[in-house]
Amino acid sequence: MAALAACWAAVWLLAGLVHGVVSVLHLLVLLAAVPSAGRALNGLEDVPCGF
Repeated sequence: MAALAACWAAVWLLAGLVHGVVSVLHLLVLLAAVPSAGRALNGLEDVPCGF
């Protein structure tokens, strides 16, 4: 039973580590997208609406 608990703990910690890495990568992707989104929104201001 102790071996099963140790294995489960290792899997749990590995899953947490993977989750943390994916979260950081996701944050970096979002931060990288902010400047291009800002440029796109600024470009939209130059387009006439037609109203």
